[in-house]
Amino acid sequence: MKKAFDMFDRDGNGSINRQEFRLALNSLDIGLHYDEIDDLMRSISTQADGSISYDNFIMHMDANIRHRRSELKPDVEEAVF
Repeated sequence: MKKAFDMFDRDGNGSINRQEFRLALNSLDIGLHYDEIDDLMRSISTQADGSISYDNFIMHMDANIRHRRSELKPDVEEAVF
């Protein structure tokens, strides 16, 4: 997770600002527009300046990973059993 955060945090100051967030998501080529990226950033950030701290990043990544695992579990069980 730290490597992923560091890919977003280009200046290495320990938080992800709007420009860094936009650049990182655009480099992933997932097809989001700037307004969608800004909405996503606002939903993650708890900082007054709108940046994303490492703790926020990890918390949201972990929640997303858990959600995806719970969605996949029935499919995997069905395929195996």
